[in-house]
Amino acid sequence: MRYCIVMILVICLYSCKSNTGQRNLENKYSQSLSFFADTLVRHFPKSLGRATFFTDVLGKADKIKYYFRTFTIECYQKYSVQEYDRIQILVDSLSKKTYVANDSMLLLLFTYQDKLEVDNYLFTDQASPEKKRMVMTNFEQDSCLPVPFFRDKFSDTMYTGSTYSGLKEGFILHVFDAQPGIFLPKELLYDSSECLPEKWRHGFSRGVALNEKEREVIFWIVVW
Repeated sequence: MRYCIVMILVICLYSCKSNTGQRNLENKYSQSLSFFADTLVRHFPKSLGRATFFTDVLGKADKIKYYFRTFTIECYQKYSVQEYDRIQILVDSLSKKTYVANDSMLLLLFTYQDKLEVDNYLFTDQASPEKKRMVMTNFEQDSCLPVPFFRDKFSDTMYTGSTYSGLKEGFILHVFDAQPGIFLPKELLYDSSECLPEKWRHGFSRGVALNEKEREVIFWIVVW
């Protein structure tokens, strides 16, 4: 009897801890979404399921010369067949433009720094060869709609980073909207002149990436 009582207490404590963790995650998710205007994040789930993972790169940071970054939320969810089919129909109706994950001619949004100033001395050639090639492609794709570079956002169990976009094979990127312009306070703007074409110096991109075979969905918003 004592063993049963102890086991019940352990289960209850674990359940309470799990519920608290879920509430904390839900609160963090809501706070992250509130960073942006409602119109930019209205395609995101209202709340997180237990199989959901999300990442954000938000908040004010120290300005660094020659450095570019974006403000981003990405939310991953795996759905049942019925749920996925419903989402697929909705996404198809909202999509302005689609790209396959392994398209090598995408206009990608990523952190970039090729110069570094230390004690008034300028160090150049700091970016990786891969990032430099991506920048060259970006300047040739100003007619495309920008999409995120997804690499290193999620764990290897969901995401391999094997394609040019950073997603695994099988994902289709659906851009709901992307516009050039200023959508952040001035103090949060970073210089993108070294990695993005003039037309897309500042702006936003929002949409959904779908993997039909795995029934995976990634919601994104990127503002820069």
